[in-house]
Amino acid sequence: MFIGGLLPPRSMNCLAISFAASGVILFSKYGYKKIIWLIPAFSLLYGTASSSRLFYTDYISFNQDYRISSLIANDISNYIDVPPYQPVKVYFYGAFTIDSVDKPKNHDMFGSSFLSWDAGNSARISAFMNVTGIAKIIPTPYSELKSGLKQINSAPT
Repeated sequence: MFIGGLLPPRSMNCLAISFAASGVILFSKYGYKKIIWLIPAFSLLYGTASSSRLFYTDYISFNQDYRISSLIANDISNYIDVPPYQPVKVYFYGAFTIDSVDKPKNHDMFGSSFLSWDAGNSARISAFMNVTGIAKIIPTPYSELKSGLKQINSAPT
């Protein structure tokens, strides 16, 4: 919290270098004082706890996305009566927001649902389902959707 605690996680790239440099300066002048050794010990514990919380919320969010994507793939295969291992062309419309993960303040993208990034980017959702092995989705290019755009915009998310 003292050094960059209010900054988003991605701004912490150079924190290790600045922390090490300030530690060298501090310990070269005041290394003989035993109380000064509490600062790096506390910083290490606090940093470990913060990092663990960020990655835990990301893990929980990924599991939620995986379960929801599996249900979506199941609905797709049932609706068009195709086995889940067969490639199918799909366009995902809109973002699916889930706020059940207890995200830390100023979390950046940690713990955010992959299904809601970029306002529900269809190619990103398709890639997520393909990479995780949930389904074989062929992303439909936007150019193929122009004829049915009015129907798509009236559809629910």
